[in-house]
Amino acid sequence: MLNLYAIKILKKSHLTIVPTSYFKEKVLEYYPFLNPKKIFVSPSAGIESNKFYFKGNKDFTKNSITIGFVSRFIEEKGWKTFLEALVILKRSGIPFNAIMAGKGPDESKILDYISKHKLETHLEFLGLVKQERLIDIYNDLDLYIFPTYREAESLGLTGLEAMSCGTAVASCNVSGPTTYIKHNLNGFLFPPKATDALVEIITHYYHLTEEEKRNLSREALKTAKEYDSKIVSEKLLKKLKEITI
Repeated sequence: MLNLYAIKILKKSHLTIVPTSYFKEKVLEYYPFLNPKKIFVSPSAGIESNKFYFKGNKDFTKNSITIGFVSRFIEEKGWKTFLEALVILKRSGIPFNAIMAGKGPDESKILDYISKHKLETHLEFLGLVKQERLIDIYNDLDLYIFPTYREAESLGLTGLEAMSCGTAVASCNVSGPTTYIKHNLNGFLFPPKATDALVEIITHYYHLTEEEKRNLSREALKTAKEYDSKIVSEKLLKKLKEITI
């Protein structure tokens, strides 16, 4: 029934707005009668660059790696993949620190997992944090871990927020994140729930040269600028003005 209403609305629409090119493809797949020229990609209002920006104080020469996870605590966001990776890293001897922030129904499961695997000495569990603190968290990270495997991940704004702070992102290769993360250029992609692949990426990053790490950071910043909220809003406004009813 809902699909019938959607078809009626879409057939009368002068413009359909979607958050990523991935969702544009999906919309065309489900509703092939639509004109691709009447589907406009506008990335979820973009990033507020006055709130998320690079402070320029990353130490690319240190002999350790800082990784982080910021998300709602639900299984589909991949928290288990993140924690499993920490367990393997701990055994491997790679010097690392981890930060975990968020809130959600799986919080008790997460805390139990951390305790069971004795990750407290490597992991700083922050729980829910205020948005104004996120800029410091993102800037403190060498690599932001975004292991979501939700097919409905419209864009993955936290990944772009991290990039806006000069931090490369390691993400599952699903939906939204695949539209802005370029493997080995501004971040890394790995299969959903593939803990071993994530560990390989973290280890690979750890062994990069200082210049290689700087290049990843520069490319992350370059990508984030394309998603600045002002630019996104201007493009959407321009497109709306083009519509002739």
